[in-house]
Amino acid sequence: MVQSSPALASDARKAILLIGLTTVIGMTFGVASAVLSALNRYDLQNYVGLTQTAIRVLGVVYALRTGHGIISIAFCELIAIIVSSALLLFTAHRLYPELRVKLQKPKKETLRKLWVYSSYAFLTTIAVQLVYQADNLVVGAFVSATAVTYYAIGNSLCRYASQIVGSIGGSFVPAASTYEAAGDTAGLLALFRNGTRATIMVSLPILITLVVRGRTFIGLWMGPQYAQSSGTVLIILCTALFFSFANRTAASIAYGVEKHKASALWAISEGVTNLVLSVVLVRWYGIYGVALGTMIPSLIVHVVFWPRYISKLVGLSAFEVIWNVWAPMFLAGVPFVIASYAMAAFPVHNLTIFFIQVLATLPIYFLAVAFIFRGYVRQQVVPRIRSVLFTSAH
Repeated sequence: MVQSSPALASDARKAILLIGLTTVIGMTFGVASAVLSALNRYDLQNYVGLTQTAIRVLGVVYALRTGHGIISIAFCELIAIIVSSALLLFTAHRLYPELRVKLQKPKKETLRKLWVYSSYAFLTTIAVQLVYQADNLVVGAFVSATAVTYYAIGNSLCRYASQIVGSIGGSFVPAASTYEAAGDTAGLLALFRNGTRATIMVSLPILITLVVRGRTFIGLWMGPQYAQSSGTVLIILCTALFFSFANRTAASIAYGVEKHKASALWAISEGVTNLVLSVVLVRWYGIYGVALGTMIPSLIVHVVFWPRYISKLVGLSAFEVIWNVWAPMFLAGVPFVIASYAMAAFPVHNLTIFFIQVLATLPIYFLAVAFIFRGYVRQQVVPRIRSVLFTSAH
């Protein structure tokens, strides 16, 4: 067993204390960030986030270059969260002057509402972590520690893609609450249609690129020895993400109208089923079996349950959800799939060339989207472009 020196142990304890304090402050003033979200001021929210990141990065770089240790780094995190929390509170108060911070016992009714809402959100968070983290544990326990790296590479790319799409879906929660409070069913339906199409439009080229050219990317990024195994894991996991991302707007609406209890129960069931299937299939198919154990319950939840559930919330049949909302967007991705396969025939020696190839094929995808939705483009997009150009000319 490796023994740490008393000095290092002391520094670690102080750093943990500072990190704990940072976490407490971030959680306490998170309500101010929620106010900005509720007011749809994501621009200001992002500015504060960028400020926090800048302070953190500059502080950490300075601490490392001047030879300071983990205490200084933890202190930089603390300063960054204090500044960002103060900015959030100030901005929220300017936008919503009625906002007050009172140190008093909350009402039982308020606590009950918060508990009912947040408990199911907490269950969903736990389920998501179970899905993402349990896989690596299963691989390490039943295959080998080395195999964890091969699996984690493909899994991590899926998580990065999920973070991008998740940032889009989060903005739909307050909008759904606004429509639901006003009794605007037409607005809620439009939010679902447009939000789902926008989410798929953003996520589809990412997923297609990962599926078609994921092995090439991993080979250039991590080394050719990881390309085949990690790339296959990536393909299996991405299969479920096509439908998971298609339901991201539906999930946001469910949260916005406080109908997320069912989705929390599905998420827990998916997480448990994922763990059981992964343990069973890993014995037959190795790391691919673990990926299949993740893919199968996800497909069931997002293809079978979600379309039927969201149809009750927005007044659209499950068939219309799949055929009228999903299908046109997936159809627009077909030319991009063909172009990606064609581009894969050309040799790639570094990541720069790889990304240039991907960017070169993207216009094909957006042209296909514009063609399928040509009526909307002609009636809504073209007049706005002409208006901007005409205004700029004068």
